[in-house]
Amino acid sequence: MVRLELLDKTDFGHIVKWFETNNEDFLVQWAGPTYQYPLTVQQMEEHYKNGFNGADSDTYLYKIIETDSNEFIGSIQLCKIDKVNLCAVVGRFIIGVEGMRGKGFGKSALNGLVRIGFEDFGLKKLHLKVFDRNENAIKCYQKVGFIIVKHMSDVYKANDGFWGEYDMSICCESWRESK
Repeated sequence: MVRLELLDKTDFGHIVKWFETNNEDFLVQWAGPTYQYPLTVQQMEEHYKNGFNGADSDTYLYKIIETDSNEFIGSIQLCKIDKVNLCAVVGRFIIGVEGMRGKGFGKSALNGLVRIGFEDFGLKKLHLKVFDRNENAIKCYQKVGFIIVKHMSDVYKANDGFWGEYDMSICCESWRESK
């Protein structure tokens, strides 16, 4: 279905294009309040100025490649990698090509990232945050084995009202048992 490849700065323009036809709330749903709308390559370069995808980095960015067409359809990151407590955060996950959404590519990509986290990095737990209105993402996370740990109401004021947020996690042990 998909494969994950390390992303580099030359791919930022591709990601920016996915947000050109969407609104500010869509950007926030993907990145939280990190970026200003509209998203630019310069904002991404500034955010990642300390580097990524290196031995000294706590952040790894991946592009999601659909295997049949070799099309770059999305991106996902593993960040805040804690080598002492053996945990990390899944973030900035998007299937950017609209026509590819809802077809299982997200689940396949997330399974790949979870495998990388647990098998390649030797982590014991992965966490993520997701806005409670993002039902498709929540279902995807649950299909892979993430569980809801906590809900917080009204954490972000969007154009259509306040959004709540779920904290979700998956443990290596439960992931291995479900395989």
